[in-house]
Amino acid sequence: MNQIASLSGGIKVTEMPKIRFRELERHIKKVSFRLSPKEVEMTSVRPDSPGSNESVDTKSLPRLRGGLERVLYQPINLHKLKDARSGVYNYEESLEVITSPSPPVPSSHSFTPPHRDSVLLDVAAKYNRRYVSSTSSMTSILSHLHFLISNHRKLNIQNSSITKNFPQKSCSPTTSAHLPASVILRKLNKVTDNHDGDSICSIDSDPSLDKEMILSALGHTLEEFLTRGTQHHSLYDRVYHYSKIDDFILRSQLDCYDPKLPGTGVFDLKTRAVSAIRYDLSYIEKQSNYTGYEINKLHGPYESMEREFFDLIRSALLKYSLQARIGNMDGIFVAYHNIRKIFGFQYIPLDEMDYILHSDSDSTFKRILRKKERTYCGIYGDKNYILNHEYEERKIASLVADHEFKLSVLILKQILKEIENQFKIKGVDWEKLKILMKTYPTSDGSILKIVALPIDVGANDKTESLSFNDCATTDQVLERVKEVRKFNDDILNDNSSDILGFEVKVSNLMKGHKRTIAPLKFPELDEQPQLSAEIMNFWQEQLKIDYYKDSSKWSHPNFIDPLDVLKWTVNVDMQPIKNKNNLKLLYKKLAEEKLNMIDEACKDDILTDIEEKLEPSSIAIERIMKFMKQEMKHSEGKYKKKDHEKNFGHILRAYGEKSALKNQI
Repeated sequence: MNQIASLSGGIKVTEMPKIRFRELERHIKKVSFRLSPKEVEMTSVRPDSPGSNESVDTKSLPRLRGGLERVLYQPINLHKLKDARSGVYNYEESLEVITSPSPPVPSSHSFTPPHRDSVLLDVAAKYNRRYVSSTSSMTSILSHLHFLISNHRKLNIQNSSITKNFPQKSCSPTTSAHLPASVILRKLNKVTDNHDGDSICSIDSDPSLDKEMILSALGHTLEEFLTRGTQHHSLYDRVYHYSKIDDFILRSQLDCYDPKLPGTGVFDLKTRAVSAIRYDLSYIEKQSNYTGYEINKLHGPYESMEREFFDLIRSALLKYSLQARIGNMDGIFVAYHNIRKIFGFQYIPLDEMDYILHSDSDSTFKRILRKKERTYCGIYGDKNYILNHEYEERKIASLVADHEFKLSVLILKQILKEIENQFKIKGVDWEKLKILMKTYPTSDGSILKIVALPIDVGANDKTESLSFNDCATTDQVLERVKEVRKFNDDILNDNSSDILGFEVKVSNLMKGHKRTIAPLKFPELDEQPQLSAEIMNFWQEQLKIDYYKDSSKWSHPNFIDPLDVLKWTVNVDMQPIKNKNNLKLLYKKLAEEKLNMIDEACKDDILTDIEEKLEPSSIAIERIMKFMKQEMKHSEGKYKKKDHEKNFGHILRAYGEKSALKNQI
């Protein structure tokens, strides 16, 4: 007979009968459930002052210096540090030059992972929460849950400061924003009172698949520079915000404060390197962290603040918005730089991020909006429509963002519970799990694929030692990639019998709120006119129109009225992946995707080295021969757009050289 004991380290199976795979397979069935965020609240927790009404001790937070607070009060606008035409500085001149262009090497001691944060663990134990994590560990998971729930909603930049220099209607996140999430689920040495004695678990980012760029370390230095005026990264006390939501305690690091901002007044500081650095980092590192590439105008495809904002939207805005939401922040302050100089600033409030990320809709929904506007204007008049019924897309976008975040947390809890439950059924006594996940678009909606694999304690210690942070050269990075690949293969071979996975799909259920139905009268008239039965019947029929009747066919969850968002629920189906070979292939595919991107960057760097050693005449001959082939294809009607794609990194390098030469004159 099985003897299952509840111990401090979690569930321990002391005696386990052998289970045939076919018998076990019957236990692994499809799981379906419906979720509503209506009862879910995220509240702040103050470990240092439990009775305080304030979510954070703002007195311990720094403020912007050099007049930079003015940027906060003109949000979204792109603010240049210096006017290129007159040479006049709009902010303190001392903000321009970064005198320490060689940033410090990233240190593993500068960040406390959730599983080592004793305060985080104590808060979870106090409030009987099962999972602890940090924003940096959670954002990759929450990003893929956003792709799942929103069905890969595109980014809405049509009413932003981005001009037609960039694609307006087909703006999607970058490939890097879609990279798989990889985390470590780890049992800790504390139990909760209301989870049958189960251990509290931490969710940590997987360091073996996370390459922190040197820019991250520089970012910490510049954050100090923008507030304290020093460019030396001191070990000042970090200020954290703790929040509880459902079964989670989440930790956020807080950067800055301004009392005039709405809400908490807290905001995040982000330092953003120019595109010439981010797209070509290995080359820049070989140039002693120098590029001549500068931002010298507001708009344009290159050398503009608009270019940098566009790239930020596609690659980082989702992550930034999640960090701000978890930390109960008002927004993010961005400083654009090229490692040696700062060029400008921008403040992006959370509600603006919500609008860009959560307001795009398909043509069907747009037709419904036009139909409602036509109906309500025709019956109640333009004035009444504008005052009482006009579409509030920005308010709706923020409500959608908030509800989607809560739904994501609920779905994640169910995923983790099901993973733990299936390992329990299989009799697997785990201490640490490696979980990888990615959302894929399909013709039938988006699908989240998840794979989980136990890691023994010794192996996981090696995972932490396989971080890329101590790799200073391309050769070292390539060698580390090989080590990580071997490690991934080893743990798969050692634990292949215990691997499990799921495919998760959601269907959004939307309907109108009864309080949004307009009255059967003219609000502006004290005495209502007598109307014929025909008119009254027509009026009633128009008000009864169910605009959500075919909402299941919409590409994304969209809403006509802010109150309608409150009725939003989702059906979730978790289908187990039972084929072991498919699970192994999925694990390898997800683990390889991040490594391949690192690999490709290194190969580009090697190709650059080879090109630099070639004779200029050889390069010129090869270039013109390639162009000849392209023109022949064009004349034969075999032209393909990809045949004329340019090397973006090389273009940015050229602009860098152009600016460097101009500055020498």
